Amino acid sequence: MTVVSKEKANVELKEGPIEARAHQVDGWNVSFERWPPGDYGPLFKGLPGDACAATHYGYALKGRAEIVYADRVETIKAGDAYVVMPGHRFRVLETAEVVEFTELTPAYAAVGETFMKNFPGWLKANKKRLEAVR
Repeated sequence: MTVVSKEKANVELKEGPIEARAHQVDGWNVSFERWPPGDYGPLFKGLPGDACAATHYGYALKGRAEIVYADRVETIKAGDAYVVMPGHRFRVLETAEVVEFTELTPAYAAVGETFMKNFPGWLKANKKRLEAVR
């Protein structure tokens, strides 16, 4: 059995109130994430459909978020277990804390590369809003 804890997971992203800690186990990424309110859709720009191509399984510990697909919007709130399918973007309505499980695939690797490439510009555009959240 492998146990992953938030405290022992690697810090993948830490910028103001945004935090993502992750650990890879047997072909899966286990992540503990905190996202303040905002539209994170622009971080996927450049991917097919400007959307995430990965499937995520998770549990929302806190907050409320919208998963935006081309044809619908679904809401995740604290206490929900969820499956997010490929072709999504997301918006956070109330600071969200989630635990997610994502299979390590080439598509997921491309999402991570694009996300991090777009992050500095997104961060600059959202700096004042993020500072107000701290």
